[in-house]
Amino acid sequence: MRRSRGKVDLSIPIIDFSRDVPHLEKRDVKNNRTRRGKGGRMSFDRHLAEIAREFPEWTIWRSDAGRWWATRHHPLTMAQREAGCAMTIDADDPEGLRGQLREQEERATIADP
Repeated sequence: MRRSRGKVDLSIPIIDFSRDVPHLEKRDVKNNRTRRGKGGRMSFDRHLAEIAREFPEWTIWRSDAGRWWATRHHPLTMAQREAGCAMTIDADDPEGLRGQLREQEERATIADP
C-alpha cells in the first residue's frame, strides 16, 4: 500500500497468499504487452502462495533483484537465537528458500520443544 499525504491508496490490490492465487499476468514493459508465464513453469505468485501456505508463520516475498525472502511473524526467544534461528532469511530460488525454512523450523523446534 502506498501512502500519500496520510491517505492510503486502495487502488493497489492486496494479495492474500494464504488462499489460492489465480495466475497473474506479467507485463512486458519493453514491448508494452501482457504476457503469460511459459508453459510448464510456475509463476512467481504461485510459488509465493504455495510457500506461504506451507509456512504460515512466515511472510514470504521476492525482491526486485530476484532474491526470495522470508521473515518470521513473531520475535525469537532467547533459546531460538542461541540455536541459530534467524528472523529473516533469503535464497536464490523458491526451493532454496523452502530448504532454509525447513532448517529454521527444525532449529526452532529443538530450541523450544
